[in-house]
Amino acid sequence: MKFLIQIIVIALAFIPLTVYSSQDKLPTPSFSKEWNKPEHDSCQLKKLLDEDNITQFYYISKHVIDRLYQKQDDPQSIEEIKDHLLIRWLIASAPFIDLDPPENVMWVSGKSDLDCRAKSDVIHRMALETLTNITPEEEKKFNINKKEAIDIYFSTFALILKQFRDLIDPDFETKRQQAIEFAKKNPKVIDTVYNMNVYFNRLSQREGRTFLAKSFVENMEDDLMDLLLKAYPTKAMMVKKYLAMAGYSPKEMPPLIDRTIGRIPAAHYLYKSLPKRQGNGKD
Repeated sequence: MKFLIQIIVIALAFIPLTVYSSQDKLPTPSFSKEWNKPEHDSCQLKKLLDEDNITQFYYISKHVIDRLYQKQDDPQSIEEIKDHLLIRWLIASAPFIDLDPPENVMWVSGKSDLDCRAKSDVIHRMALETLTNITPEEEKKFNINKKEAIDIYFSTFALILKQFRDLIDPDFETKRQQAIEFAKKNPKVIDTVYNMNVYFNRLSQREGRTFLAKSFVENMEDDLMDLLLKAYPTKAMMVKKYLAMAGYSPKEMPPLIDRTIGRIPAAHYLYKSLPKRQGNGKD
């Protein structure tokens, strides 16, 4: 019994810190009926997500994203735009693959972090201009709301950024060493080749996720701030809205702006409604 409790404690120490609250759930797009059309990529992905078949969801997502990347241009038709936004929404809404079940660990070991890469890749597939260029005539004719489309664009970007930020465990190296020492003292956890592979592959995968998450967050912060400045050059409240969705507190926002776009004149309006940094008398 004591040995079992030790295993549970070690396992709990490595559960990802991501916590999904009701605020993390994205509103369902008004055009979600589009994913009922079998010819749309979003249809198959929605079915897999509904079935909680997460490994297959990301396997198919990779092929969908790869196919989208093979196209040289952004989606041209409003129907394509809707489908791409739904794909983006589904991938943002999906959880990361759970690394607790041994079968998932072995599956991921041969698939190179498909979930992390799908989330990172999908946000760069569509240019913001594809949505800002939607005309009033297209909105009326094709039943698409440009404001909603842009909100989906930024909400999914912000949520994925938050998910990667939550993946970063600053204490991971300590936990990794503890897990290695635990295995040395309790050889039963690695008493077969299969159990040993699962145990150490899980450690390796979580280490890889932390490394990837740090890299993705750094790049995504830069990209998100550039896009928000472009989309909302005078609307600080909209910028703050999406930064809050990405998990940044008001006190974290000025340092974020400093390390991304910097204190350029075009960004001055963002500082005026944010808390001043301690020891800094500037706006």
